Amino acid sequence: MKHSSPLMMLMLKYISRADAERLEDLLSEMHRFDVRRCLARLEPSTRAECFRLLDSEILSEIISDMDEDDQIEAFSLMTDEKMRDVLNDMPIDDVVDVLGVMNDDEVRDLLPQLEDQEEVSRLMAFALDSAAGLMTTEFISIAESLTVQEAIQVIQHSADDAETIYYIYVVDDENRPVGVLSLRELLAAGWVEPIRDVMKENLVTVEEGVDQEEVAHIIAKYDLLAVPVVNRNGEISGIITVDDIVDVIEEESTEDLFKMAGLIEQREDNDEFRSARLIQSDLGTILRIRLPWLLLALVGGMIAGGVIGAFEEILETIVALAFFIPVIMDMGGNVGTQSSTIFVRGFALGHVDRDRFFPYLFGELKVGLSLGAISGFLVALMAYMWQRNVVLALIVSASMAFTVVLATVIGFAIPWMLAKMNWDPAAGSDPLITTIKDVTGLMIYFSLAGALMQYL
Repeated sequence: MKHSSPLMMLMLKYISRADAERLEDLLSEMHRFDVRRCLARLEPSTRAECFRLLDSEILSEIISDMDEDDQIEAFSLMTDEKMRDVLNDMPIDDVVDVLGVMNDDEVRDLLPQLEDQEEVSRLMAFALDSAAGLMTTEFISIAESLTVQEAIQVIQHSADDAETIYYIYVVDDENRPVGVLSLRELLAAGWVEPIRDVMKENLVTVEEGVDQEEVAHIIAKYDLLAVPVVNRNGEISGIITVDDIVDVIEEESTEDLFKMAGLIEQREDNDEFRSARLIQSDLGTILRIRLPWLLLALVGGMIAGGVIGAFEEILETIVALAFFIPVIMDMGGNVGTQSSTIFVRGFALGHVDRDRFFPYLFGELKVGLSLGAISGFLVALMAYMWQRNVVLALIVSASMAFTVVLATVIGFAIPWMLAKMNWDPAAGSDPLITTIKDVTGLMIYFSLAGALMQYL
């Protein structure tokens, strides 16, 4: 393997010399992204030696920024003692994430060695995609009875152990959040002012069992850098920071895109589905993921081919009809995809209520009628200019308009029906919509042509 980067050359030099001090100095000056990229380019044996040399605190910061697959691989290259030290230096929420993707035997061996075993065990009882699964318990809270000066002293004492100090949460005697203030607001206040007079009381919180996607919506809606998590008694148990939510948004968006294309199975254990599975997995796994919905599309294509075959005589009589088949099908497919994307996106962001579906459907229907009228007129104009046949132009125009309207309705209705059945509305929407739209669109087209054939 070639290592042309100066940083890589230095890293290899210090690793080969077992110069831990200079290696740590180098990595501390590098951006975390560059560190991860350089580590990924090392041979496994060299990477293992690098991990052996590094202090567990520095190594914990590096590993916390890695993807889950890279974290698991990194831990596999460490000794048990090193793994224990690194986990103890990592933020608790990251420890929970790492243990959540390990097998049960590894977790049973590691848990008793963790300094925060009780807290980690409690958090692992929650789903990884819940608020409790995302939150960190390393945050700063202060009593409402303190003065500003006393609060600043608390922050100075606790800042090193907190994941963020941008927000300071104020709690009552029962550890229930009653307010919040930013660090800037705290520093700008008079030292003798009571915290209860400085804090903002309209505090946004989420419960421990709330889904991560809803947490992302709340943070985006209220433009927050962090949101406190409360237990069933209303006591603050942790916070979720915006950097964790960025990962959630990327994960959910990727998952929805794959599901819309039929590239993910409808199972709960696929919430952590990543594109790497479609690139790095064995052939059997890739086929198992991609093939089912494609087989449905294949069946739909065969049915569509059967529809064309049933009207073979019409096509032989008027060859010009064949020219407009792909035009009408492609237009319907594009419109259907647009409608399904609008619904899935709106549903995911909370803009579409599945229990109030018909107002949204009627709104989309109006859009479909407008699109159908415009595209029908344009294709009719093209057909007439080419063949100088008014009836052909009318057939193509009406078929285009009906297909577009139908695709609009199907594109909205199918994701809604999936949502009503408590399935993910993105699951295989595109192949299903394409199949239904192709068959019905062709039947409309050839039925009109057959009815008006004597006038052609």
